[in-house]
Amino acid sequence: MNHLNYRQYLRRHGIHPLPVASEGLHPASILCRRNRSYFERGRIDRLLDGKEWEACTEKAHITTGTFDRRLSLAGRSSVSYFGLLINGGLSHARSVAYEIKEVTVREFCDSNLLTHRTDDIRKFIPSAKGERFKDCFLAVRLWYATRFEVNFDGMSAVELEVVLRDKLIQGSLKPQLTSKGKIIVSSRPSVPFGFTSFDRLKDM
Repeated sequence: MNHLNYRQYLRRHGIHPLPVASEGLHPASILCRRNRSYFERGRIDRLLDGKEWEACTEKAHITTGTFDRRLSLAGRSSVSYFGLLINGGLSHARSVAYEIKEVTVREFCDSNLLTHRTDDIRKFIPSAKGERFKDCFLAVRLWYATRFEVNFDGMSAVELEVVLRDKLIQGSLKPQLTSKGKIIVSSRPSVPFGFTSFDRLKDM
């Protein structure tokens, strides 16, 4: 199996990374770029129909091998990636490495939905209501890390146990700590790490 780093994985699958993401994102989300990140500005389904277009989640079968994400913790008091948020207690850690073992995607249940609605979107974007979205992207597919391992370099298993007990933000994932100081997350996270899109809405 191939093993890729984070940027290689993103490039291979045409994924836009989401350093700042939320649970509420949907394949119909309109994401606009600000600085180096993307933020939701609206929902194309609600703007066109006033109701939600159905989305389904499934394993990303196109995934080949695993990938990792490494971060320096210099100057950081907290770390939040792939839906796991730890607030504080990381002063002894030099870096953190995430090794992603499984990825799922969330996309429209009807694979022909956008084909049927392209003309409606093209008419909407030049309108007074749609003009502000013309340079934004439609998150046609959302990507989630559903099973991964986390290793903090420089921290013992005992130190990590304290961090996870006292510093893990309520409502985030419930990871397990191994005796070797590695965190295993196997429950399904609800925060995407990236999205796939066509061209900007104005170019559809």
